[in-house]
Amino acid sequence: MHNMPESERKVTWNRIKKMEETQTYYFLYDTVLSAIIIHKNKISNELKEVDQMLKKYLN
Repeated sequence: MHNMPESERKVTWNRIKKMEETQTYYFLYDTVLSAIIIHKNKISNELKEVDQMLKKYLN
């Protein structure tokens, strides 16, 4: 597991294969074994906008 707190990773939308959501996290899978994990508390100020964007591009 790679833990890169406060890191930046650029991935195009078409690389995201699957999205799962819990009450506290978004999991954006780019492979079967690899995901970008977004903690909702870390983006609380932008949560509504991020949620809308993820649902627009990944559903």
